[in-house]
Amino acid sequence: MTHNTEPTLCVDSLPRKAAAVAYGNKLVIARFPLDETFKPSPFNSFIFEETQTIRAIAFLQIPDGPLCIVTAGDQKFIHVYNLSSSKKYNPDATFDSDEDEAEYKKKKANAGNKVWVPAFRFGPHQKRIVTLTTGNDGTIVFGDKFGEVYRLMLCWSPEHTIEIVGDKKDPLKPLLQHFSTLTTLFLSSPVPRLENISTSEDLGEQEPRRLFSADKDKHIRVSRYPETYLIEQYLWNKGTPAPMTCVTEIPFFYEEDAHVRTNTSNNKSGNKNNKNFNSNLSFYATGDAKGVVSFWAAYNDVPHRDPEEPFNLITTFHPHQRLAAKFNYLLQHDETARKVEEEKDKVEKAKEYGGVVSVVYIHLNQADHHELHPRDFVRGVLVAYELSDEIFFIPLMELGEFGLYPSVVDQKRLKLSAPPVALVKSNNNTAMTLLRDGSIRFVGLLQEVRTDKRDEDKKICEHLSNIDADVSEWKVRMPYFEDKIREITADPKATAGKKKGEATPTALATLDLFAHWKHEAVDPRTREREDDESDEEKEEKEESGKSNKKKAKKA
Repeated sequence: MTHNTEPTLCVDSLPRKAAAVAYGNKLVIARFPLDETFKPSPFNSFIFEETQTIRAIAFLQIPDGPLCIVTAGDQKFIHVYNLSSSKKYNPDATFDSDEDEAEYKKKKANAGNKVWVPAFRFGPHQKRIVTLTTGNDGTIVFGDKFGEVYRLMLCWSPEHTIEIVGDKKDPLKPLLQHFSTLTTLFLSSPVPRLENISTSEDLGEQEPRRLFSADKDKHIRVSRYPETYLIEQYLWNKGTPAPMTCVTEIPFFYEEDAHVRTNTSNNKSGNKNNKNFNSNLSFYATGDAKGVVSFWAAYNDVPHRDPEEPFNLITTFHPHQRLAAKFNYLLQHDETARKVEEEKDKVEKAKEYGGVVSVVYIHLNQADHHELHPRDFVRGVLVAYELSDEIFFIPLMELGEFGLYPSVVDQKRLKLSAPPVALVKSNNNTAMTLLRDGSIRFVGLLQEVRTDKRDEDKKICEHLSNIDADVSEWKVRMPYFEDKIREITADPKATAGKKKGEATPTALATLDLFAHWKHEAVDPRTREREDDESDEEKEEKEESGKSNKKKAKKA
């Protein structure tokens, strides 16, 4: 397979704390606004350069240690940067000031280019790293371009340095393998009632999780973690298979089970060390390259040798579905030709939404309406599409066989100024979206008080919410963060013709978000010959080719 030399856009967030955007060999890190009173400051974000083209990033929280960010890329290295000590290497990084922009530019010019030294470095790995995910126990799980997945565990030492857990000479633990390039990795939160089958003393204290891994050949594997040799299930929806592009976890919200601990459960095969909510169900949403969002319910109390499959498909969503249903309704009821034609155009347009960029779970804060029943607070998922300038909100209801049902009929749409290239969670009820013009927008839920119900009616425990919420765009702006993103994603060709006062054109406008796994098959012998050629040999070939063309023209 050929290697993609084009830059990859990588975006990650740590809700309520920070966001990171990487493009090429540069990375921008910014602190999140906590509310709408946030005042922009040039010191809330900063840029640093990597020594390799970045292909994957993720925030990492090491137990009893600092907050870090992990990068991996083409030179096969994994770098871990200590964000808590970023002030040591970049004095402006954590300095909160209300100084004007001129003072900021003056300080920046005097400071010059600073190199941010990694607090930990691992590599080179055998192959290029294309994706990674992290756990809250210092775990880094990464996959290379040939589909192999490994685990690297880190800890915070008494000397205040980041160290490897276990054998320092051979720290990598092979987990699993796909037979093509990985498209995404996702490590779930600890799963209650999931049977802990680990026999290793080192892994026995780790809480069981699920590891989702997907490749470009449309395989979606769900493995038990940390013992990933046990495959829980391969996921297939009802439609035509497509490569999975994203996964998100939907927290369980049954009120009656919320505070039941697993160590008091009657389930003898359950995970007794897990102090999380004692739910026998977990919920997930996956998005694919054809624009389909699938909602899954997984039973947590299925023994690992049981032939029953734990995952059940609840439903799927695509913008085309509802429009097609409305179009068929108009045809059946002999509506006017104009209406039918308008709906037909909408149906055709919906097919061009592209792949799912991201699915993010959000919910209203219970504190905003504490007088109501806990089941009343509204929850749902935001969905961003590759080619659409609309963000979709799909409410989640406590209905159906599994106690969760995505209400596709009640979907809401929010139109943005440009299509998004990334959507990440920033708060319980908000998400940050990066648009193709390089701008940042915050999208979230706002409570709508329903006036059609009396106070007595609101106190009744019902399945459906007594309140409603609308998806809207926050007024918060992060202009300095946007400037830095435009700086690292600047399009050299478009920038040359830019007029004074115009916004910096970015490469995001035409970026293929899934190019990093869209490789073409080539003859490996040809690739080896090309790799063995020196730069001088390549230049000689080019010169000889030019001279041959000139001779042919003269003849």
